[in-house]
Amino acid sequence: MYNKNMFEKNIEKLSNIKLKERLKSIPITDCTNDIAFVQTLNGNIVFLKGEIPTEDTIDPIGYAKSLVTSDMKNFSNNDIIASVGFGVGYIIDELYNSTKAKIVIYEPDSKYLRFIFETVDLTQFLSDKRVFISDNMDDCIDFIINNYLNDDKLEFAISRVLSIFYKDDIESFTANLYSKLKNKIVDINTIKTLSKIWVNNVINFINLDKKFYTLEDFKWKYGDKNALILGAGPSLKDNIESIKNNRNKFVIFAVNKALKILEENDIIPDFAVFADARYVKQTYNISEEFTSKLNIIVDWKAEAAISEFKSNSTIVYFSDNELFIKKYAPELKLQLHPAEQTTTIIALMSANYMDFEKIYLCGVDLAFKENQPYCNDNKIEIQNSATIIDKAQKHIIEVPSITGGMVQTREDYSVFIKSFEAIIKTKGLKNLYNITDFGAYIEGMNYTTFDNINIYGSKPDVNEYIKSIEPANINLKSCLDKEKEILININNNILGHSPINLILKKIIENSALLNEYLQLELMEYTRNADSPEAKDEFLSKCILAIDKLLAIIY
Repeated sequence: MYNKNMFEKNIEKLSNIKLKERLKSIPITDCTNDIAFVQTLNGNIVFLKGEIPTEDTIDPIGYAKSLVTSDMKNFSNNDIIASVGFGVGYIIDELYNSTKAKIVIYEPDSKYLRFIFETVDLTQFLSDKRVFISDNMDDCIDFIINNYLNDDKLEFAISRVLSIFYKDDIESFTANLYSKLKNKIVDINTIKTLSKIWVNNVINFINLDKKFYTLEDFKWKYGDKNALILGAGPSLKDNIESIKNNRNKFVIFAVNKALKILEENDIIPDFAVFADARYVKQTYNISEEFTSKLNIIVDWKAEAAISEFKSNSTIVYFSDNELFIKKYAPELKLQLHPAEQTTTIIALMSANYMDFEKIYLCGVDLAFKENQPYCNDNKIEIQNSATIIDKAQKHIIEVPSITGGMVQTREDYSVFIKSFEAIIKTKGLKNLYNITDFGAYIEGMNYTTFDNINIYGSKPDVNEYIKSIEPANINLKSCLDKEKEILININNNILGHSPINLILKKIIENSALLNEYLQLELMEYTRNADSPEAKDEFLSKCILAIDKLLAIIY
């Protein structure tokens, strides 16, 4: 039953180069020691691994049909069905012929997959881009993540026989997949919600023509000093008197709702960090007298209203996930910084960039204390693992606490915990301390109290340093003028005069603003390009987008 020609035919159709090389390196003689063939009563072939069948032994085709639910049969070509273990191929055959969905087959056993390539004709599947087969879990997950958008459906079709073979592999595959899907969903939601707002904010900031500094002005400035980053978690209120008593020992970075608590307690932070894309004035109930004393670090994509605050200075954090500044940074000789998910992490990255010897956190609990999410006295009511926080419904989960037990938190905070852990590991942050006695456990973080902190000397005078330096001399307006001319050219000379592929190329390669603004529309068009209406719908949206962008620029 072995067929070298079959292997060569399958390999020729296989587009996965890494898998192709792996399979070609495995001799077929290494793959057949524990594999046998049996025939079922209705005449179907089933492979045995050892003495265990890889398919249903009574009616493997009928069983494969039973795995394909009526919902799966209604799946679109954007939906995904995943399976672990190949068996003989009855399941993939049924999925392929009964659904329009993309199909992902993860076969953990490389030698068995090599054997399958030698004995089963896979050319129909391997020739179709909607089918992905691999022995590498990460490759399978990446295929799913790269093809998944929020409204897509994802289902598993796994044989009960193969679930015995691959119990641990299935658990690992599903756990890793859903972890990455959470992050992908956050990214897609960000694009849906914010990409157009970011473009508006960038244009509005440039049109303000405000003097500003950059993080570069503070690079390696505070190598022997200590920073204290204040978030709005419950431990901020618990430690407010200690913060007052130790005010002159730290350069303080404050974020979010912590600013109001600090104003009420006459604590002026050295830096206030903002990254809000919208609703700034509704979110921060702080006085002009207070903001006038602040040095505001503002993310490049944040609402321009932040930069309109009366402040001591504005320092722009040029994040690397916005296309306009990525395009023009080399020309402007700008240093870009990692885009981060929260203002607290932006504060941490800024403090690390300034080279503080030790960085302390307080109010960064990433957990609830007696149903209190923040440092005010407001408590939440949790029902069915959900609650309302800041007018939005949040799913509540439990995560490990520094106490050794578990503590409740928002599900999205679990992503932030992982972000902290990744930064600690990649940046090698050894002198990072969190002042909390109940918060979420963050691997690599040190935990302490104000009573155990010994700091000698006083903090540097940040305001005096800022007075001694000149604002940045960066001509963002000239870059915006270039973008305006590009938009006019696309509108007048490309749209309606060129094939769709050239239009897409011009948008992606030439216009950073339009590319950013149409991120969601570009993704949707790419996925639905075969639809007769897709081109006209995309072009209509493109024309509207150019009109809106030119109106904002002018």
